[in-house]
Amino acid sequence: MKSFLFSLAGFCILSTCVSAAEQPAVSAREAVDIAEKSLNDRSLKGKIYIQSVTLDKSSVIGGHTFWFVKWSASLPASDPKNREVGVKVYMDGRAARLVKEPGTP
Repeated sequence: MKSFLFSLAGFCILSTCVSAAEQPAVSAREAVDIAEKSLNDRSLKGKIYIQSVTLDKSSVIGGHTFWFVKWSASLPASDPKNREVGVKVYMDGRAARLVKEPGTP
């Protein structure tokens, strides 16, 4: 059992290293352009700006890679309890608003 766990841990570390070496299909510059277009389209430019851009993965094994573009301040979401904190830019160029519920990090 221990050898299985060590093998699994080794695989996870190796797969993370391999995927980290792959260049994303969408560049950071393209992700910023997509996020800025979202701000422009919603007349938010000048009120909200991009605070950070981070390449992230939804899970260690088999997840999808995306850019998390974080806003300088959160915005009200369609559900008043939630707040929009930025956008996810997927490797096919699609963007989705990233909404957080109260109490989530």
